[in-house]
Amino acid sequence: MNALFFLLRKEAKNSLLDLLRHPVKLVAYILLFGMLGFSIFQRAVMHWGVPPVTADIRLLHGVYFGALLLLGVPILLSGMKSGAAFFKMNDVNLLFPAPVSPRKILLYGLLRQLASILLLTIFLLLYGVMAMDMFGVTWGEILILVLGLVVGLFQFEVLAMLAYQLANRNPRWVQRMRGALYVVLAAAAMGVLYGFSLGKGGPDSVLSAISVSVLEALPVFGWVKGLVFGLISGNILNVFIYGILVATTIFGALLIFLKGNVDYYESVIDRAEAGYEQHETESVGHAARRHGRARVSAMGIGAGWGASVFFFKHLREGKRRSRLVFAGMSTLLLLGVNLVLIFLLSYASSAGPLRPDYLMGVSLTLSCYILFFYNTTGDWVRELTNPYIYLAPEAPFRKLLWAGAAGVAKACAEGVLLFTVMGIFTGCSPLTAVACMLVYAAMGVFFLAGNVLSVRLFGKVGRQGLLLLILMLLLLVVLLPGLGLSAFVLFSSGSALVSALPLTGWALLAAAVIIFCCRNLLANAEWNG
Repeated sequence: MNALFFLLRKEAKNSLLDLLRHPVKLVAYILLFGMLGFSIFQRAVMHWGVPPVTADIRLLHGVYFGALLLLGVPILLSGMKSGAAFFKMNDVNLLFPAPVSPRKILLYGLLRQLASILLLTIFLLLYGVMAMDMFGVTWGEILILVLGLVVGLFQFEVLAMLAYQLANRNPRWVQRMRGALYVVLAAAAMGVLYGFSLGKGGPDSVLSAISVSVLEALPVFGWVKGLVFGLISGNILNVFIYGILVATTIFGALLIFLKGNVDYYESVIDRAEAGYEQHETESVGHAARRHGRARVSAMGIGAGWGASVFFFKHLREGKRRSRLVFAGMSTLLLLGVNLVLIFLLSYASSAGPLRPDYLMGVSLTLSCYILFFYNTTGDWVRELTNPYIYLAPEAPFRKLLWAGAAGVAKACAEGVLLFTVMGIFTGCSPLTAVACMLVYAAMGVFFLAGNVLSVRLFGKVGRQGLLLLILMLLLLVVLLPGLGLSAFVLFSSGSALVSALPLTGWALLAAAVIIFCCRNLLANAEWNG
């Protein structure tokens, strides 16, 4: 066990040394912690003795339960296929052959995974001031909410690991576990409908639907919510019941895993193989299905010369993923989320129907927020994992432009499709829909440039954790002048299309400057650290 603690200490020490060797990253982390401290200080000083303007606490119940579903469902579905990411290939080579008990190795993996999850608390705590202002909760209650999400994430990871082991023993378990998960989701939908029927109509029905207490009885997801809000409300009975259920779930899953036929080699190597197969299949443009047939409608790239080949390569890959090339499941998911949100906002308004322009503004803000995360997994990002883009005998700047062209085209096509539908749904003017399309397309270019900047500064694309938050805040700071100017024009002229032009122009100008300053990024493969 001492060897494992030594390994943990060395990993922590090496992480700190790596941070010191990258001053830009160190400054970014200092700024991040400074913003967190400033948020706490501002809330303590500026709001001292001032009663907060609070929204209905039932909205917080619904948002929290939705966050648990959003985090947990993908982890569990992925776990049934490839397990939890507790170990890496270097563990296979160095740790597993060591004369150490498998149970101790599992404990080491759990501690390392828990440490990485705890880093998310800083990301979540930055939303604390906003939650305090909206719902009137205290910092202690914010900490309970954040730690509840940490416990939930850890529980999902453990269950994903167990699900993978059961699926390895008997393939039929995959269908059973997936069916059980769908039953829980169907029960959640029925619970929401039941809560909706208990409301008094209008906003009260929506708030009643998303906060009904029946949802807390749902396995795994509801139990964490029941435990957290039991602690906040001081309901000792709920804390006792849901605390036992959550603890039993975690320790029971670990016990079943340990008592079974544990084979770390098989689990980790199989996961690594799955990742390799996914990378290979994505590089030729079809989804990774380990035991399925890929739909190949055409062979070869078919067009392009020099650096432009990368653009046409991405077009071919997009066609194999979806017949619409630039519109796939992510587009449909984004459209579905927007439609549901606008429907709820329209129905929940107590002041009558909301203005279509306001609804389109909300839809645009949400879509740009989701687009930021989508851009971290785009074609350009995947291209960095291949050696071909570095070895191609073309100027690095040309390769950089053509490699990102497909992402820009996708943002433009997606914006046209999305806001055409949303414009019809909300009944807004065509000029407002066009303004949203322009801003969305410009944000696609700007976020692509942000990923280029992330690789240039940090050596990798910010996909998760603190690096993702740092990149988000950095891009927001760069975008502030355009946002301020557009807000001024909107209040002065009242025209959505005219007010969209400053933000669109600023975002495109900032993207052009960033990409030009990073034009030699692809001259050295070491940037893809």
